[in-house]
Amino acid sequence: MEKIICFLNLFTNYQRVYIVDETNNLKPVGEFLFADLAEKLAELSNAVNLNHITLVGSPKYAEEIVPEIKQNAQIKYSNNDLIVEVMK
Repeated sequence: MEKIICFLNLFTNYQRVYIVDETNNLKPVGEFLFADLAEKLAELSNAVNLNHITLVGSPKYAEEIVPEIKQNAQIKYSNNDLIVEVMK
């Protein structure tokens, strides 16, 4: 199953985002400003038609932006099925 993965690094303004395929290969898809991350992840999910996002690192921050990602997906793209998980 393909999914979007973002490795959160609180020490940089840009967060790297990848798509992981069935064989766990990472394909870079971009870097997004930390401040725009929730909006951009919802936008990317819609653009590549993937409903699974994994946030890795900084669980406290990641948990805080999960509702924002889902809200962006619902409001802007009518996506009520988005799965956003947090990994430590």
